[in-house]
Amino acid sequence: MGNEELKQLSKASIQEAFLLLLEERAWERISITDIIGKAGVSRMTYYRHFASKEDILIQLFDAFLQTVSDHTPQSLTQANKRIFLTELFTVIRQYKTYIRLLILNDPYIGMIHRANRFYLDRASDDPAVQLKLLGFIGLIMNIGFYWVRRGCEESVEELVEVCIATANYP
Repeated sequence: MGNEELKQLSKASIQEAFLLLLEERAWERISITDIIGKAGVSRMTYYRHFASKEDILIQLFDAFLQTVSDHTPQSLTQANKRIFLTELFTVIRQYKTYIRLLILNDPYIGMIHRANRFYLDRASDDPAVQLKLLGFIGLIMNIGFYWVRRGCEESVEELVEVCIATANYP
């Protein structure tokens, strides 16, 4: 195994340890010592990858946003909106454990702000387009977070229909 592979393995081990600890206890009761102990890495290895506990959350959420972005069309039209929403909620379902832990341990506003910035940085400079985009992101984030908190009981197809009906309301 090469040096780069070992780096990625230790980083993934730290992230996984952190998520496992979040399932056991609240965010504020987790120390760096707890994380490195669970991950089986040194403090120096930890700080090679992360500046803080918050940095772990940020990197995980950014990876989630990148995955979502990979499924986002360049422009959202009525024709591709259903496909986009289906792919989006499928990705959210794949990340549901992690998202649930984020919701329970990080205020919604932090995640929504990061998602807004992520998409606005890639959007048109037209204020009307940006406002529509923010409204659509807010709709999706709220429905997605609610869905995850309920254990993803509804089907992806049901969520897509709710989003489309809501976006076209009244």
